[in-house]
Amino acid sequence: MGGTVRALLAVDPSATLARGLYISGAFTTVGPISASNIAKWSGHSWMTLASGTNGEVRALTLHDSDGEGPEAARL
Repeated sequence: MGGTVRALLAVDPSATLARGLYISGAFTTVGPISASNIAKWSGHSWMTLASGTNGEVRALTLHDSDGEGPEAARL
């Protein structure tokens, strides 16, 4: 880890957001990859989330505006 982890969010298979462990904080690398303050562990490997963020992320939550409706949950 190239920095500090501030938040963790585990997403289970029942959520419409991709399952995995999301981490955030103030870091530039996670495992062998470059990641700008936010990343996801799939259970097999680390992944970036788009281009990351331009600043520290201190909290994570899952938001589903329509409950079990057709809209996907968002991080």
